[in-house]
Amino acid sequence: MEITKETGVSRPRHIFVNTNAEVQRATKPEEDLAQYWTLTAQPDSRPLRLALTHYMRALREPEEAMMFCYRALEAICHDPNFYISDKEMKQNWKALRKPLNVDKAYLDPLTERATDHRHGGQMIPSREEYTAALKTTHHVIERYAAYLNNGNLPPDKFPQLAVSEFPANMS
Repeated sequence: MEITKETGVSRPRHIFVNTNAEVQRATKPEEDLAQYWTLTAQPDSRPLRLALTHYMRALREPEEAMMFCYRALEAICHDPNFYISDKEMKQNWKALRKPLNVDKAYLDPLTERATDHRHGGQMIPSREEYTAALKTTHHVIERYAAYLNNGNLPPDKFPQLAVSEFPANMS
């Protein structure tokens, strides 16, 4: 075990420590999403605010990234435009994917990895999985913010996300 300088929290040595340079290589810097915070002042913006909050937690806590990335996407599912019911979460996900032009196969690797972790399992992501989770989540949040801002997504600017960010041997 080692004590990290930033938090004073002990963690196993095999867990990598997230640095700013790693985040910038993994996805766009979190400042890139800062422009979307202004949208959280709009009515019914709670899903975006929650998505951004969970995404920021994923950036700060790599060992919990799968769970926080999933929660970010799940928050978007609760947007009144997509939300059907808690009993019909699969329908909520389907309702989210269509207007954001995201294929189910793009999200499946993240949702599958997050399921065990969300239910108490220990899942420490590899660097590749961490990077893929951040990219996937970032792209969906970016599309969701554009959707909120414009009411729709022009297909020429937002082609379908179909190929997973996760390496083929991991998906």
